[in-house]
Amino acid sequence: MLRDTESSENNEVDNEKPLKQNTARYFGGHLKYPLKSPGIFTSGESKTGIMGTIKLFNDRIEFEKQALRKSQRWKIVIPFSAIDVSQVHFAEKDSGKAIVTGGGFAWPGLFGVDGFGGGLITKFGDLQLLVIPYTDENGIKQAPRFLIKGAIRDKTREWAQVIYEKLAELSRSKSQNVIEAAQEDEIVEKLKKLKELYESGILTEEEYAQKKKELLEKL
Repeated sequence: MLRDTESSENNEVDNEKPLKQNTARYFGGHLKYPLKSPGIFTSGESKTGIMGTIKLFNDRIEFEKQALRKSQRWKIVIPFSAIDVSQVHFAEKDSGKAIVTGGGFAWPGLFGVDGFGGGLITKFGDLQLLVIPYTDENGIKQAPRFLIKGAIRDKTREWAQVIYEKLAELSRSKSQNVIEAAQEDEIVEKLKKLKELYESGILTEEEYAQKKKELLEKL
């Protein structure tokens, strides 16, 4: 079942070991968990994001907000089966960082020192956020955005590659299941036709038994 859940998951889920885990920041995109706007003395979550842990499991992705008090934690659970693969993408976010460079010239003048100067403000360090659109258990489309960090470097793109491979694996498995189901339906239809031929006297009992055995071995 698709679900967005609080941190009070059952023990079986809590004790399940993730395939991959990193620190991450959540930058909104889920209607249930909006970011706080900047205040007078703070930059706000809209600038800094919400710190948490992102985990990869066989069938889902989980992000849990970090908080000392359990009551303040919450969790977003994204089943792979609910992800809108065509809409997964990167989004740029201004990191708010910049460097200032400048220079100038001066020389003695009639009334003091004359000269000119200039400066340049250059933004740098734009953040690459991974956007994972999916449909939750209530049929509502969500698009949470994450910045994923390792101990030293950014791991957002690394996670995107892992998620891509996981989705591709599930897609191949689903396609194979569809093919196998179609083949089974075809064999069932052949068995029905075979029985009709036998009951009409076109096939002998031995021929019917042999053909039936061959078809059943393909199931």
